[in-house]
Amino acid sequence: MKKLVYVLLGTLVVACTNPKEKLLGDIDKLMNQDQSFETKKGIAELQEQFVAKYPNDSNAQYFMENYINFYAKIDSNDKAIALAQQYLSTYDSSVERNNMRIIIGQALSKKGEHEQVITHFEALMKDMNVPVADLRLVGASHLALLSDTTNKERDEHQFKYAGIVEQTMGLEAAADQYKRLYTDFPTSKYAPFGMTKHADVEERNGNLDEAKKILNTLIETYPDSKFAADARIMIEQDLLGMSAEEQLDQILKNQSSN
Repeated sequence: MKKLVYVLLGTLVVACTNPKEKLLGDIDKLMNQDQSFETKKGIAELQEQFVAKYPNDSNAQYFMENYINFYAKIDSNDKAIALAQQYLSTYDSSVERNNMRIIIGQALSKKGEHEQVITHFEALMKDMNVPVADLRLVGASHLALLSDTTNKERDEHQFKYAGIVEQTMGLEAAADQYKRLYTDFPTSKYAPFGMTKHADVEERNGNLDEAKKILNTLIETYPDSKFAADARIMIEQDLLGMSAEEQLDQILKNQSSN
């Protein structure tokens, strides 16, 4: 009987002095408390300690996701970026990878790293549908770079900003931004495109005379542009105000009458 008691006591002592189990117990204890800021901070710090000591433990990935999200929410941006990058290099097949990439982009935005924000999210857009809120962060970065009059790529930032406004708010809302492509940057390669989009808005609103005026100006100002060729067809074949199906019927009718 005494031997059994000693064995049980020995097991209990080992369990109590096992640093890994003790750390897990401390984390579990905090997770069962009211989730105040200080409690969440304590959990994140203990989980970070655990991952540092036991990176191959089955809890490590979940703990890491939790404390990265915590540091991102409290705007500890440099730390969130570094830890998210560490997560990406460690868990290359995790379903949370894109979320970690978004966290990096958001932290870069908070730091005002506008060029990096744009580069980061443009790469992310190739792999996923970026949430509207994050697209607006990209738009804000384009606007910030637009305000720098020494920036030699302001027309490109205007072009991309207009595209983001259209994507997040619709073509109507983007009309003025497309118009700026040819009013503010008349020598830009994007200017003819801006005129085409502006004419499209006027056409959709039923302002066919204004749309025709813009397209004529496009033909006169940028005669060698591919957009000018499309504008000529629209005007010469009287296609303004028609649906795509009606335009096709009109083109076929015009061809048969020639």
